[in-house]
Amino acid sequence: MGEAAEPIKDLKQLEKMKEELKKVKHGEIFYLIFEFGLNSGLRISDILRLKVNQVLDDYISIREQKTGKLKKFPVNENLRILIKKYLKTRKLKCTDFLFKSTKYFGLCTVNRSSVNRAFKRAAKNAGITSHVSTHTMRKTFGYHYYKRTKDLVLLQKIFNHSSTHITLRYIGMDQEEIDNAYMNLVYEEPKTTGNTDKNKATNITDINVLPDKYIIYSKMADLEHRIYKRLENFEERLISTLDYAIKKVLKKESL
Repeated sequence: MGEAAEPIKDLKQLEKMKEELKKVKHGEIFYLIFEFGLNSGLRISDILRLKVNQVLDDYISIREQKTGKLKKFPVNENLRILIKKYLKTRKLKCTDFLFKSTKYFGLCTVNRSSVNRAFKRAAKNAGITSHVSTHTMRKTFGYHYYKRTKDLVLLQKIFNHSSTHITLRYIGMDQEEIDNAYMNLVYEEPKTTGNTDKNKATNITDINVLPDKYIIYSKMADLEHRIYKRLENFEERLISTLDYAIKKVLKKESL
């Protein structure tokens, strides 16, 4: 089973990733795809289905391919500027795919395996050692959104997750908090100020949740996360298999 994709947490590494994407073949396409993910939190499957006429207004409305739910969100200023710049460099009709393929007479969108390869190449050149794939855009969006706002409930809603526990794990916060717990472990009496009652750690009964219900909820959330992770890993393996098959076919046709 392969590794699950991780968010790019370091802002300097994130900027390096963007610069390296511009350098790959057809970099203007892959760079905007990456920026689209970072500014919208959309899945790659929804990004690649976008048509030019869908991104010309102040809001983008799509029906998510995975959930079937209608999603509407504003185009922020940064993304608006990048879209306008991109459209000036490519001759596209309003009904064309925004990320129209340069192959096959431009009748389809860029395929996901090509995006995945470009991302991995750029990440390697940027010196990023964490596992990067098309999922990285969405996870990076979630990680930095949460770090900036701490609004986990709204992020859960944006991602259409069933629980905040799943959202935290998805953006890599669970592991980060575990790491911090180890790094900050000190065997000494904690310093207290003011009313000691207010400084007591809140236990499970303080939030009016029965222990048995909490344990069941925690186990269900953990199971959901592991299933989601398995699906994500399967998707990565499927992309690699399709990528290999496409290469074999193209090689055979060139003979």
